[in-house]
Amino acid sequence: MVIKANTDEIKQMRQKINGYTEKAETLRLMIEANTHEMQELCPHPRECLREGEHLPEGIIFFASPPFTVCTCCGYAEEGWCGYGKLNNYYSEVPRLSRDNAQKLVLGRIATREELGKLKYPKKKGE
Repeated sequence: MVIKANTDEIKQMRQKINGYTEKAETLRLMIEANTHEMQELCPHPRECLREGEHLPEGIIFFASPPFTVCTCCGYAEEGWCGYGKLNNYYSEVPRLSRDNAQKLVLGRIATREELGKLKYPKKKGE
């Protein structure tokens, strides 16, 4: 026979869960802010750069570009037309499988569109 909890006990449990949810959101925001700060401060040394292989075009998806990730801080950028902060024009960067490289990413991969806006910001009035 299963004994059910009364509504007061259920409300207390719900309040506890809501508190945990608020704490989890606070921690997520703290992690995000600290990750961003670390990635801004990181010098992204060449010896820490790795390139994740591109994903070729398939039957139900388009090709995905390669990306470079800094193994020190986890910052990553899409490639094909060059990179922004992780510019690797001057030397070969060791390549990893896409899956292994994605395990090194902390946060998300900066897209080509985002990098283009950084390189070529809009002028006033545009």
